[in-house]
Amino acid sequence: MEMAPPILLSVIIPYFQREPRILRRSINSALSQKGFAAFDIIVVDDGSPISATHEIGDLASANPTKIKIIKQENRRAGAARNTALNSLPADRRYVALLDSDDEWEPHHLATAVAVLTHGYDCYFSNLYNLDEALSKFEKEETTNFPDRLRPDEMKALTGLPNCYEFCGDMFDRVLFSGNLIMPTTLVYDFQKFRDVRFHEEFRHWGEEILFFAGLAARKAKFGFSTLPGARRGHGINVYDKSGWGTPGFLARLRDELRIYRYATREWDLTDRQRAASQEKFWRIRRDFAATFVARIARLEFSQLHQFARFSREDPIFPMLFPFLLLQVAWKKLAD
Repeated sequence: MEMAPPILLSVIIPYFQREPRILRRSINSALSQKGFAAFDIIVVDDGSPISATHEIGDLASANPTKIKIIKQENRRAGAARNTALNSLPADRRYVALLDSDDEWEPHHLATAVAVLTHGYDCYFSNLYNLDEALSKFEKEETTNFPDRLRPDEMKALTGLPNCYEFCGDMFDRVLFSGNLIMPTTLVYDFQKFRDVRFHEEFRHWGEEILFFAGLAARKAKFGFSTLPGARRGHGINVYDKSGWGTPGFLARLRDELRIYRYATREWDLTDRQRAASQEKFWRIRRDFAATFVARIARLEFSQLHQFARFSREDPIFPMLFPFLLLQVAWKKLAD
């Protein structure tokens, strides 16, 4: 009887969905990986309306050493990922993140592990965003996106086609000059960063950003692939559901403010980064003021509590509020 390879890597999937078959597609994309099989899959059912057992119970039963389901009350994706990280055995080498509504390309894990074994601590890749034919990197290059990946940030890896060392400042990238990493393509050396966890207090924006920044702040070496390693899908995504014009946007802005306050408090920023943080504070305040007034004008009084919450995080905001509204009005007139 052929022995199964020892488990080197754990795939962590936080799960909360209201539609069937989404998780199943994600799991099948993981089970269909080519060239690397030494992994298991940990699904954390974060109080999902459609349970993980209902969705993939048969797959878990058929692959008892490969798929594990952990159930918990709803605490959002960061807490679900932490639950999985806290459950890992001491000898687990690598961790890969996969969102429950995304799917991996068959080469993703094999490419990631090949890069990591070349002396890198973290791996990420290009990917396809929702319903887009061009990959993320291709689209940003085609549109001359100001935060696109630059040639000076890339050094080709010998013997690994389409794979590169990231030579730039990943900490600055993540927080200040255009984040390149999506969670669903990140694979990292768990042994080197066993104590790094997601910040569960950020429920609408930022817990992934702080996780990436935390890795970069510890001088992690990043390798990546320009080939898409994943495709984002349609499902419940707290960040996509809290974009401009959505009910969750004011809460997201509050989390953004808290993220940059955390960064200025916890990390030794350069003068330029501190100035960039101040610019972000003003942009967040203006966006909050404009959005809050627009919501109240539409009689959305359920959003009133957000003003008080934002003001607790930023005590000078109420005094700045009239000035911010004048700035917003002046910008609209100028446009």
